[in-house]
Amino acid sequence: MKLYFDTNILRDYLENRNPKSVELVELARQKNADCFTSAFTMMELSDLQKDTLFFQKTVIGKKWDVDRFLRERRKKILSEESYTEVNDYLNATTVRLPFIKFFNLSEDGWKIAQFISSHSNLSATDTLHLATAYSAGSNALVTNDQEFIKFGNEVLQKSKRRDDIVICTPEKVSIP
Repeated sequence: MKLYFDTNILRDYLENRNPKSVELVELARQKNADCFTSAFTMMELSDLQKDTLFFQKTVIGKKWDVDRFLRERRKKILSEESYTEVNDYLNATTVRLPFIKFFNLSEDGWKIAQFISSHSNLSATDTLHLATAYSAGSNALVTNDQEFIKFGNEVLQKSKRRDDIVICTPEKVSIP
């Protein structure tokens, strides 16, 4: 079985947020399952970590209200110390998850992503994850994003690989 992990599953594992995600990733590690994600995942983790640091240092540290945080979030300026923290987080990710392979889309993979994007309700981010999992021959794309599951499986139902890949939550995956 080839497992593709969406960013939220890896974040659940790294931050111990969701026991089901943690159990699945740990089981996959123990059973030497073929696990991978997109190289794009590291950029997503970087953005999420920058948002977390910005939130901690503004909403909490400066007592901003949430409305101000949401207005200023896209204009954030972080200190060099914060960028170092983001880099440390990403380095710790690769150390804690050495069994996860990073897959890059080929030119054909990008064409698949463009097709999915123009023929579905998936976000660009989810489109990249689905195209990567699809191109890499994944059997399961694991996520906790219910919209991704719904719209992604609709896309897969129309594809040549509809019987080979499923998008599902960690609870639905069984590793032999």
